[in-house]
Amino acid sequence: MPDITKEAYEHFERVIYNPLLIIVLEKDIDSMQHLPFKFGNIYVNLLKRALKQMKRDLKESSIYLVRHNMRLVRDKPGLESTKYTLISMGYEEHLTYANSEIKKKSEDIMSSYLIANNMGEN
Repeated sequence: MPDITKEAYEHFERVIYNPLLIIVLEKDIDSMQHLPFKFGNIYVNLLKRALKQMKRDLKESSIYLVRHNMRLVRDKPGLESTKYTLISMGYEEHLTYANSEIKKKSEDIMSSYLIANNMGEN
């Protein structure tokens, strides 16, 4: 039985995490635009660049999944964890992520986007 490749896992992870991060960033940008920062545009622009890159990466991963006949199914989230089913080449892999693990991984991913955009890597 073929395993799901590392590249495919990376795309599956983007499809799991990026929609969550996009929602958070959009809300943060909206909030920051209404706060009295002296240099608020700097922060908002940094977040907007990160948001733009997240959306690009999500689109790229969504296209990858479609082209490779792969799907991600998210089951109902529970209080402690969320279950996902990765479907690739007719095989299914069931994963359970603790909600605290999703939060920690989301923070790590958000940091990497903000650092990359701060360093001018787009």
